[in-house]
Amino acid sequence: MKFGLLWRAGTVAENVAIEPPLVNRPPDLAGGTVYTTAVYATLSGVAELEVPQRPDLSTVIFRIRPADGSRAAAERADEASRRLLKRINGHQRIVLSRTVVDSRYTLRVCVVSHRTHRDRIAEALKIITAEARNIPVA
Repeated sequence: MKFGLLWRAGTVAENVAIEPPLVNRPPDLAGGTVYTTAVYATLSGVAELEVPQRPDLSTVIFRIRPADGSRAAAERADEASRRLLKRINGHQRIVLSRTVVDSRYTLRVCVVSHRTHRDRIAEALKIITAEARNIPVA
């Protein structure tokens, strides 16, 4: 099974208030890592996204927020989430994976390497939030 957050060498992204990289980062109070908590907090603050669950360990799931509670709105949001995944992965700077949670198409960010640096997380969040804000929900 292929999933996660993979990186290619590149430029440093904007400085974001995330804890510095630590070898063997300690878990935070939510049971994940400092970076997982930062991803969760950032994505939870994006109006176009819904983050249906608090992260378990290293994985944060998210998807496009439907316009209302109808099944038709959820289907439109799922289609927008599919397009969002293609747009994010199209940057070729990060690779996200997908799954289905509660019958909804859902994207995953997984930060597992203890060598991940804050500039990589900042770049990922910049890409994800910019694309989420620009994805049309038809």
